[in-house]
Amino acid sequence: MNLKKIFFSVLVVICCIALLWMGIQQSATTKKVEQTDFALDSLVTQTGYGTNCKEAFQQVSNLMRQTDERLSSYQLESEISKINQSNGEWVPVSRETFDLLQRALQYCQQSDGVFDITMGTLIDLWGITGENPKVPTQQQIDQAMETVGWENVQLDREGCAVRLAKPGTKIELGGIVKGAVSDQAAEIYNIQNVKSAIFSANSSIYVKGTQLDGKPYQLGIRDPRGTANDLIGNLQVSDCFVGTSGDYERYFEQDGIRYHHILDPRTGSPSQTGLMGITVVADTGIEADFLSTWLFIMGKDYVEQHLQDYQVIAIDTQGKVLISDSLKNQFQLSEEAVSQYQIEGTK
Repeated sequence: MNLKKIFFSVLVVICCIALLWMGIQQSATTKKVEQTDFALDSLVTQTGYGTNCKEAFQQVSNLMRQTDERLSSYQLESEISKINQSNGEWVPVSRETFDLLQRALQYCQQSDGVFDITMGTLIDLWGITGENPKVPTQQQIDQAMETVGWENVQLDREGCAVRLAKPGTKIELGGIVKGAVSDQAAEIYNIQNVKSAIFSANSSIYVKGTQLDGKPYQLGIRDPRGTANDLIGNLQVSDCFVGTSGDYERYFEQDGIRYHHILDPRTGSPSQTGLMGITVVADTGIEADFLSTWLFIMGKDYVEQHLQDYQVIAIDTQGKVLISDSLKNQFQLSEEAVSQYQIEGTK
């Protein structure tokens, strides 16, 4: 065999190895990776593509476990539980917990108390997220309302400590903690160089990148009066955070009345302001969580008047879909919903 034939044979082998390696690499890049956890009082799913997803997803899973241990009011040894049980004493906390509480209090102030993180006693009274929900008496509601007030939360930045100024006040961070975790998930995805993934903690979603074909991801918007699989339409999104609130996730019915878990701190009862559900797109997860809760409580009239100020899809009790102009081209009603819902936009 002459040198030319040897060279050609070696070149063919090298090309075959290179093509095989490229195929392996491409397969690894396009392989779907999924992880499911129960954390933050929700079923949390992570779905993505690429070799780095597995490590990133596990880091997020560990983060959620640590967050539960620090912030869950249902874990007796969490930092939040220790604050709630402190009887007015200063409680040292981690810097992560302190910073989150500080951010939460800013939202409380910004919303004039419509968003309030001190409704733990009211939440316990109604028990809507527990096994034995009930409608309290007005007297019981009035008594619990005495403990509500975000101004009761005092912060000592130098000492990294927290104090509740009024007896009976209880902090509950369920309105923003999932959004805060989705922000941290986004950081982990970036560090691990994840290109395409979705983090979904039920009401809080983070979308990283696009689908493999370059098209935006499609998020289903749930029909508030259907089953979990019934959608009013799909929203196309990429590289954003999404928060949802509604009267359909956690509720009970008594005497033909639906009582859901989103309590209005102004009344001490489930919000009744003309909305069944709302979806908000925002630049951060914690903001998306805050906005979806606050705007849901503010209600239909407020949302309708401020559609141009937010990226919102809201469904009112009359079957109207209120949608910001900025999202109109990204949203499409499902065929099943066309006969039941009507899209309206900014005025």
